[in-house]
Amino acid sequence: MGGTSTDVSRYAGIYEHVVESTATGVTIQAPQLDINTVAAGGDSRLFFRSGLIIVGPESAHPGPACYRKGGPLTVTYANLILGQSTSEQMSVTKVALGLIRVANEAMCRPIRALTQVRGLYTSKHVLLCFGGAVSQHACAIARDLGISKFLIEICLTSTFTSPHCCHYTILHYKDNGGHN
Repeated sequence: MGGTSTDVSRYAGIYEHVVESTATGVTIQAPQLDINTVAAGGDSRLFFRSGLIIVGPESAHPGPACYRKGGPLTVTYANLILGQSTSEQMSVTKVALGLIRVANEAMCRPIRALTQVRGLYTSKHVLLCFGGAVSQHACAIARDLGISKFLIEICLTSTFTSPHCCHYTILHYKDNGGHN
């Protein structure tokens, strides 16, 4: 999960390969890792089309909110709104939550394509996360997919974003299915 995209691959003791892939209309025929990419990252644009919330594939370019560049609504802006909400912003907060849910679902789709579509349970996998936006989305994505364990690879994250999660309190959380 980075600024413009989320890359997903499945590892079950061996690397999964494909001999052909298509990206942006170009077909490549060569052995390669089976990696699915979705245009949903921190700088992916969020907008409304025909009453639906759409995430990406357009990008607002790196760091529009962080560098005070202004520009279109992005996943990063929605995360900022959620972190700074007040009671006066309740309706804005609800919109931001909806936008983040749409972005998270876009990130979940390729994971489902590599697991559930192939008859595999996502709940039996560990989610390995890295990239600039991982600390903002990993918990929700793991929860939405029924994954009880995820790892955040700090060494492979962006320099100025996810390493800040090192300053957070590390919690070990086990979902008991709503039972106390």
